[in-house]
Amino acid sequence: SDAKYMRDNVAVVCALRHRRTGAVVVVASCHLYWNPGFEDVKLHQTMYLLHSVVNFTRSLPDSDSRFSPSVILAGDLNSTPDSHVYKLLTTGILEREPVVRCPNEVRLLFDEQLAKVCR
Repeated sequence: SDAKYMRDNVAVVCALRHRRTGAVVVVASCHLYWNPGFEDVKLHQTMYLLHSVVNFTRSLPDSDSRFSPSVILAGDLNSTPDSHVYKLLTTGILEREPVVRCPNEVRLLFDEQLAKVCR
């Protein structure tokens, strides 16, 4: 049911620019759902976060095109090294269906852009 995806977990994303070099770092920090029986919820949250980071990065002003932003993802992932979340973030590979159904009917697709962020 869609209700299980409605959680009060949070993420914060920001961009930091080095004053002298103009290099940009995008930093995202999150807190994923805690329950080990809801790995699909954590995977959904992770994919949503990755899409948000990609979209945020694309929306940055392109004042200095010499630098492609680096991305740092941190937080409490509530996941173990054998989880789908961990494998997605460390390898860029999604080991289950590539589409996760969202409560708002947005389909999150694992695409080339996510693979670039994950590696």
